[in-house]
Amino acid sequence: ALISDEGSGILTVTWGAATSVLSVLVDVLLGLVFALYLLAKKEVVAAHLKKLIVTVLPQKKAQRLLSIASLTNQTFTNFVSGQLTEAVIIGVLCFFGMLILGIPYAGAVSAFVAVTALVPIFGAWIGGGLGAFLILLAEPGKALWFILFLLVLQQVEGNLIYPKVVGKSVGLPGLLVLMVVTIGGEAFGVLGMLFSVPVCAVLFSLYLEFMKKATQKNDDKHTGL
Repeated sequence: ALISDEGSGILTVTWGAATSVLSVLVDVLLGLVFALYLLAKKEVVAAHLKKLIVTVLPQKKAQRLLSIASLTNQTFTNFVSGQLTEAVIIGVLCFFGMLILGIPYAGAVSAFVAVTALVPIFGAWIGGGLGAFLILLAEPGKALWFILFLLVLQQVEGNLIYPKVVGKSVGLPGLLVLMVVTIGGEAFGVLGMLFSVPVCAVLFSLYLEFMKKATQKNDDKHTGL
């Protein structure tokens, strides 16, 4: 009976972990599908929205809103580009690291890690967890080496690669990227991690623009005096 209870407990924990991972993967896939759909229909949607804005709002406000929309579009495009670049880098590093350490399924596990790395900072852990389980079934001893390697790789990715690559692509300081992803993830989960960086980048750009105009006005006032 005791063995049966322990086995049932292990199955419950395993099933709970598997469903949590699956739920996150479904959220990521749905987000990617939605993003790809919007990209495919971007011109049509943009044309209709532009026409609506120009029709409804006064010219000055319409131009301002269209300017912000253009900035948002460019920022999100740069973010996606940076995110894909970061995912490729982490996948390649994982692949060569596993080859050097002689860990099996290097190609498949690295692909898992690269795809799930599209979720900022913490995503690669999802692919790494699936990879560790796969390696555990084949060579249990190598699974421990993989987890240790993944710990090091995640430190490099989270503190160096992601802030530099993605932060540079959207024009945000690396430290601010880390802070925004952490806060976004705590507040809104996976979607918060995905969208917090580009949203913050847009707000940061608008803030810099505002400060530039404010400084210019002050300079003009002093010049006039």
